[in-house]
Amino acid sequence: MIHISVVARSSREVVLKIAGHLTRENAPILAREGDHWLRQSEVLVLELAEVQFVDRAGLALLQRWATQKLVLRGAIPFIRTLLEQAGLQVEKGGS
Repeated sequence: MIHISVVARSSREVVLKIAGHLTRENAPILAREGDHWLRQSEVLVLELAEVQFVDRAGLALLQRWATQKLVLRGAIPFIRTLLEQAGLQVEKGGS
């Protein structure tokens, strides 16, 4: 299960708080939401402090967005390591 909420929005950036598991079953849900906001703003920020699991499909989605304006923030150590090993940068902290 995944929960997505908009926690901040401006013409420059949108911040989405993600909670739960980012898996092949629910990556399409995040993809639709994220793609929508990427069309509306310059930067998409994902707050990941409440993400407990990411599978290959979730990683692939984040890697696709990384070629655009994506900021990943606040992941727990396990998720941070997983994302960094996949070549993604994760900022510390959160909203």
